[in-house]
Amino acid sequence: MALDRTQTSPRARAPREAAPRWGVRVVHPEAATTWIDLDADAEWQTLGRGDGLDHGTVSRAHVSFRRRGLVLEVRDEQSHNGTWLDGARLAEPAFLGNHSVLRIGDLLAVVEAQEEDGDDVDREAVVGDAPAIKIARRTLTRMAPTRPHVLLLGETGTGKERAAAELHRLTGRDPWVTFNCAGLGAQLADSQLFGHEKGAFTGAERAHEGLFRRAHGGTLFLDEVAELDATVQAKLLRVLEAGEVQPLGSDRLTEVDVRVIAATAPDLTARVDDGRFRRDLYARLSVASLTLPPLRERRGDVPAWLARFDARWAREDGGAPLRWHPEAVEAAMLADWDENLRGIDRVVYQLRLHQGPGALISAAHVAPLVGDATPDASHEPPSARPPKPTKEELERALAEHDGSVRATARHFQRDRRQIYRWMEAYGLK
Repeated sequence: MALDRTQTSPRARAPREAAPRWGVRVVHPEAATTWIDLDADAEWQTLGRGDGLDHGTVSRAHVSFRRRGLVLEVRDEQSHNGTWLDGARLAEPAFLGNHSVLRIGDLLAVVEAQEEDGDDVDREAVVGDAPAIKIARRTLTRMAPTRPHVLLLGETGTGKERAAAELHRLTGRDPWVTFNCAGLGAQLADSQLFGHEKGAFTGAERAHEGLFRRAHGGTLFLDEVAELDATVQAKLLRVLEAGEVQPLGSDRLTEVDVRVIAATAPDLTARVDDGRFRRDLYARLSVASLTLPPLRERRGDVPAWLARFDARWAREDGGAPLRWHPEAVEAAMLADWDENLRGIDRVVYQLRLHQGPGALISAAHVAPLVGDATPDASHEPPSARPPKPTKEELERALAEHDGSVRATARHFQRDRRQIYRWMEAYGLK
């Protein structure tokens, strides 16, 4: 029997602890969504049917967890249908990390730390229940009433423009004006942003007010801001500092009241270090900054995104929704998703195209589309692989391999997901 969406276990109603609340969030099937706290005081906390995992494939005593501070362990209790951690069946106790994916019978769950949400943010604009998304919504809520310009960072497909539009909505400013800085020469970008007078350059047959003046009183969203030409960067800095624009071909300055939200996918600090982006402009933009998390840091939201994109394509083609085998969803949750949400959208479309609307999707259908989602080598016996490195050892290995996570994973004989977990634990980018 699937769980009711509002159901919680007795442990989920325990008083809030001062320490971070760690728990298991069941994310598939969707009707089984629930949160179960991991008890910091229990030697081994056993869960199964009746403990928040009410599903026909789950044994009465299926899986146990042990928590000591931030150290989490899991073991299978000789269950009938087994327990999998990051794609590998549990044969002995193993350590858990943030974003670890568990398959408990046919239930899929993630291990997460509970976070405070941002209540004012529209959950249809910034979607998800993963801790990293809750932090993002909370940050947007706190940024909205403040004055500084905002820098949004994140990989392609992480939802930076939607977050920017929601931040604009929360400010109550008007209008909302957008500009993509990529692929434009210096003169065209200058003209588009700051305006020009008639005859300012060849082809300027009439005056153009520019986007800063058009956005007066509101918000200007600068997407791919890292691509701006150096001369335009200098002029942008002057506008941000003085609140005045000077159109091309004019000697007049015009005051503007504009809040800029800038976004970029590349590592902007690297561009600052090698001189491609002005350090003073970066300092001005990054007073208030937010990094939108990639999907590998919000694996628990992947099943909901699969359903979300599937429903959208189903509305367009009039076909039935796809049906998902648990191992197919697990493969999607374990994928790296280099394109993030754009990647999920593409994969769902291709599954509907090649397997047909209403098809039952297996892991074999998903695997070729998402790339490497192999079981985590961390479930081998400890003697079969090097021990967990210190922060200094991990930093040294990353440096020796030019920052390549894949090469570092081979060095330590671990899966790439384990390297990401270590980097997160040590606060490494």
